[in-house]
This record gives sequence, structure tokens and C-alpha cells, in this order.
Amino acid sequence: MIDAIQVAGINENTYFDINEIPLKYLQNINKINIFVGENNSGKSRMMRSLVSSNMAYILSNDFGRKEQIKNCRSNILYNIKRVMEYREDFVYEDKKEKSDCLFFCEMQKKLEIFKKDNPTLEYPVNNYIRNIDSQINDMLSELCKWNNSFDPITINRRSPIYIPILRGIENFNIYFDISKNREVLNSISMNNKQRIALEEYKTNANYIYQNKIQKAYGINSELIFTAENLYNEITNKLLGEETGRKFITEFQNFISKEFYNGKEFTLIPQKQKGYLNVKIGKQEKPLHNLGDGIKQLITILYKIFEYKDDEKIFFIEEPELNLHPGFQRKLIEILQMDIFDKHQYFITTHSNHFIDSCFDYDNISIYKFTNIEESNSKFRIENSSPNDISLLQELGVNNSSVFMANCTIWVEGISDKILIKKYIEEYFKKNNITKYREDINYTFVEYGGNNITHWDFEPTDSIETINSSGITNKSFIICDNDNDAEGKNKRKQNLKQIFKENYYELTVREIENTISKQVLGRTLFNGQEIKYKKEFEQKDYTNKEVYMGRFIDEHYELKRKYSSKNGSGTISKKLEFSKNIVKNIESYNDLTKQAQNLCEKVVEFIEKSNK
Repeated sequence: MIDAIQVAGINENTYFDINEIPLKYLQNINKINIFVGENNSGKSRMMRSLVSSNMAYILSNDFGRKEQIKNCRSNILYNIKRVMEYREDFVYEDKKEKSDCLFFCEMQKKLEIFKKDNPTLEYPVNNYIRNIDSQINDMLSELCKWNNSFDPITINRRSPIYIPILRGIENFNIYFDISKNREVLNSISMNNKQRIALEEYKTNANYIYQNKIQKAYGINSELIFTAENLYNEITNKLLGEETGRKFITEFQNFISKEFYNGKEFTLIPQKQKGYLNVKIGKQEKPLHNLGDGIKQLITILYKIFEYKDDEKIFFIEEPELNLHPGFQRKLIEILQMDIFDKHQYFITTHSNHFIDSCFDYDNISIYKFTNIEESNSKFRIENSSPNDISLLQELGVNNSSVFMANCTIWVEGISDKILIKKYIEEYFKKNNITKYREDINYTFVEYGGNNITHWDFEPTDSIETINSSGITNKSFIICDNDNDAEGKNKRKQNLKQIFKENYYELTVREIENTISKQVLGRTLFNGQEIKYKKEFEQKDYTNKEVYMGRFIDEHYELKRKYSSKNGSGTISKKLEFSKNIVKNIESYNDLTKQAQNLCEKVVEFIEKSNK
């Protein structure tokens, strides 16, 4: 797998890091890599360069000379230590968990900044710096050697698949097929050069999108997939070897399961017409007459599924086009499937829904592109974490999925959403329910505790509040049971009157009090032996009086404290805690009675809202 990419040579003096230093390496390459930024921010330009350039070298932690890496890293750390003895402004803390690629790339960046801030360096510091610089450059060159090959490998030599925006599920000639008038064309008097030119034109007309991308950006046509030749590919497979027929059957079953709840999905070549029909259940229609969204998904997923058993890199431009937010989420879920674990993806997007969907996974990197000097085409790239608020502001994010879903579930915060979402998923699994999808049939809104006062759930003319009925008229609200203050009680009574049967107050203090004892133990000790300070039963904390952070600290022998530093006794770092909890919920039986009761009420509401 790729861990970093050398980009210094592909667009010299075009891309810079956040310190305005020319970018040498694209770091933190993950399974899914999202490029975001406004129009003309350089993200598509970078993607096309990675596919077409002979200078985009791969760096991998799979490099075999572990001893060489270890020695080099040790030498660099020694020289760094000596620099720090002379210069207090050079600060570096070696973190063991950093990968080799990340260590060398980050150290190179630190050196660049240090040298920029200190154009003249005294002896012996300048000597140590030269040594570090030389060792890093040598090591990064070695890391470019994929699988112990002595020939550095570029991305385009790994035969990636590039799926551009101009993709089409059908051939252009469906609408204008010059071959239909072959007799008339053949009767026209032409010389040999004219005849060759006409034949070339007819051939190129079959691949208009592909040819445009090839000519405009210099990308090898064999790496481009637009689905223009999908009819020929599928027809040849169905009429060819058994492996081809088996693949088409598997792909049809895959689409059936993931998008049509198991209904028959069959691709049928129409030889006389030159296009594909699709049979869904009992209905049959031309594939190009399906909705644009499902055609988009088939275009993208066909090649991904075809190479499911191979190590493959995919570059996909704006997959959200024509896709409902729920299907955008579904696409991310599919890319995360185990059957595609050998794949890596690079994706450009303008969709906040796409970014929101990424927050549920740890193997996604986000790169923010900014145009910093339009006249000279200079761009800055920031490697952002999914919770980078500035990134969301760049996209103009609001909770727009609530406009699309059939109903909304209002929760106090992100940890409530993460846990309740997992509870619902386990309920669906237990009861074999597959027809409800997040952001289509239901969605979550985080109202942020006291921020609920900024929302009106009944029509009002107030300019100081947000009219929720303008977003959705089907809402279910879940409240904590953590505060008996007069103001909060009054607010709760008001919400009860408005929501009626769609109001739910937890019987425990907070959502964390609904976590079962077995899941809590698995999470806190990462599957190892559980050590108690005091024995207890589950009922001792599944109530409204107990603060979970303080309870954990008082009952388990742990290296860190879980209660908040402000002395409230609640869980600190709730987001991290809730993400770890859901990883340890294995089935519906792992849910407490309180969690199951909540689940049943929420699912009942979803079912009622989707009738």
C-alpha cells in the first residue's frame, strides 16, 4: 500500500505546504484520500498529475530493508540530539508510533522550515544539519523502491484507474450512429486519405469522453474509464470464457444486494440496438434510462468490483454528481468493504455529505487545496483531519441532509449520535431490517444541549430562533436526564408538549450510562484481563444519579482518568470514548435494557415516518 507520494517533480513551484515551502511529499496516504477545495484550487490538477506524471514516485512502508531504515533513523535522531544541544529553537520529540515514511517526510519538512528561518548556521550545527539532510534524502529515495525493486515505481506504472467527471453509461452512437447509413457513406466518392479519416472518426465517436480526457490532460487512454465501452465489455464477458460470465453474475448480485434489497438485477445486451437493458425485479428497461444516480454508481463500481482481488489505485473525480446524500454515504460504506481491502482511492469532491460520511472511519485522509496566487497557479495543500472545522466552513457546511431525509432524530451531541446509530444498526441486524438507510429514511441532528433554545418546533415569526418545521415536520427528540435545574425542567416540559409521543427522556443520566458492563470492560482494557478496584453490578450505574467518568475511575484500575478535568464527573474526550465503545459492540445482546428500549422507540418512529 502507498504511504506517501513524492510530488516535487510533477508540478515544480506549483504546490506548497502550510509554511509556503514547495511541497515535496504528499503524506499520510490512507485507504481513502479526499481532495477538497473551491473551484480552481488545484485539486483535480493534482489528481491528473498523479495519474499521468512519470515523476510521482510511490513511498511505502513495505520496503524490505528494515535494518537499513532502523540504522538511518537512529543516525538522524543522534544528529538531531546534537543540534538541540546547540539550538534551543530546534525542538523535536521522536514518537515511536510514527511510520518510517511519516518520520522521514516530517523531519524533512522540519528541516526546510528551520533552514528557511536560519539562512546562516554556525559550526557545528550546519554540519549536523547537512548530515541529517543527506541521510533523509538517501532514505526517501530508498523508500521509493517498491517491493525491493531497484527501480523506483511511479503511480502510473501501477496501472491505476482514472474515472473522470465526463463519464457516461452509454455510447454516444446510441443517439447518433453514423454506421446506420454505411451504404450511403460508402457510395460517396472519397480518396483513400478521406476514407481513412472517416473510419478514424467513426472509431473515435465510440469513445468521445475518453478521447477528450486523453487529449486534454495527456493521460494514457488505457487508464481512463468512462463506461462508454460498458456494452462491449459486458457483452464480450457474457459470450466469452466462464470467468467472464461468473464475474457478471457476481457483479449483478452485488448491485442487487447493495441497492435493490435482493431483487433480481440483470444486465442484458441488446445486440440489434447496441446498448444494455437492465431487469430489476420484473421490470426491464434500457440501462441509460435509469436514474442518473444509479447509473453513476454502476459506472464507478463496475471497475472497482472488477479489480476486487487486485491491489489497485482508483482516482475518482466528484463521485457525488447526481447522487442523493444517502447514496453518497452508501458509496463510502462500499469502498470500506473487506472485499476491497486491497484498494486505495483518491477522490475530489465539493460535497459536505461526502465529508460527513468520512467521519465514521479512521482510514480516511482529507487534503484541503487553496489557490494562493491565481495569476501564477500556486496552490497550498493542508492535510486535514476529519474534525477540522475550518475545512467544513470552507465547504459551507450546514446540516443539509435534514432536507433530504424522511424524518430527523434530534440528539444532544456527537457521542449520542455515534452510540444511538450503532444501537439502531444492531437492532436492524437482529430483526433482518434492510430497507432503511441513513440520510434517506432518517438522519440525525445534533442540537448541542442548551442550544435547543435556538430552535422553534412550532411555526413562529421570531427572528431569533430557527424554525425547525421549515426543515422537517417529522422529528423525534432524545434528552439526557442529567439536570433537574428549574430552567431545564421547564424547557423539557415544553418539548414534551410539542413532541408528544416523539419525546424521549433517558431513564439514565447520559447516553454513556446505557453502555453494558461487558462492552465497557472490553473497551477500557482492549480485550485484556479486566482489573477492578471495586466489584459492581450493571444496575449500579444505569440510573440518573451516576456520573460515568467518575464511576469508571472509582471502579477500574486504569492508567488514565476518564472523568472530566472540570470536576463534573462526566466522561472526558467523549468523541474518542464513544468511537471505541461502538467497536466493541458485537451484537444486539451487548445492549443494556435501557439501550434496547431506546432503540425500539426510535425504530418505531422511523417505521411510522416512512410508511
